[in-house]
Amino acid sequence: MADFQTSDEMSGVAGRVNGEAGPIGDEATHISMSHVVASDAGRDFADQGTAYLDALQHHVVAGVRAFATATTTLGDKLADTYQRYAHTEDGHTSRMRAHG
Repeated sequence: MADFQTSDEMSGVAGRVNGEAGPIGDEATHISMSHVVASDAGRDFADQGTAYLDALQHHVVAGVRAFATATTTLGDKLADTYQRYAHTEDGHTSRMRAHG
């Protein structure tokens, strides 16, 4: 009878999810380094330019950073779940082998 294990796949998924968190955070950094300034909207629309920059920093960048954090959290939870599954599988496998 071949061993059946699901936890190894979960480990790979956790690694891939965690691997994406960095690039998502990098995108937030790139967005925050925009070269746009309020005066780019023109003299008559400077207020809108200021509102645009405020929205960019406080909503777009913050949202992307939050997504990166959530991605890291998901990857960490998957990795933790993998560890628990692996431990449980090892215990069950040992008991099954001991009892023939």
